Amino acid sequence: MSKLKNYFRLLAEDKEKGPCSRFWYPVLGAASKGYGRAVEIRRKNYETGKRPRRKLPFPVVSVGNLTWGGSGKTPFVEYLAYRINEIQKRALILTRGYSQDEVVQYREHLPYVLVGTGKDRYETAMAIREKHRVDLGIL
Repeated sequence: MSKLKNYFRLLAEDKEKGPCSRFWYPVLGAASKGYGRAVEIRRKNYETGKRPRRKLPFPVVSVGNLTWGGSGKTPFVEYLAYRINEIQKRALILTRGYSQDEVVQYREHLPYVLVGTGKDRYETAMAIREKHRVDLGIL
């Protein structure tokens, strides 16, 4: 899997010049345009109110964005949750659960921190808040 991830990373960075790249560049270019259009439609739906925004009753910090990994998000989330705990505040780490090993790592390294996993992070956070005090959410 690592070789495949590296190959597509090189394609994304326009550094792959092998024979298969002639096939992948147009395919990925079209997929990128489609994805960009979908993101734009989603953004406009939020702006116009067609898709309502939901606000949690506590501050939320978003760490990074969705990548394949290796950018340091998980260690930084751990560090942030640890520091929040040091000042006697209760952090809630919210994840969609794409990588279950990440959730296991949070629970092993930070057993005193709340960890919520679910596709709808808003609903997950609200369900946890019904049972626990939450001072800060970390996405």
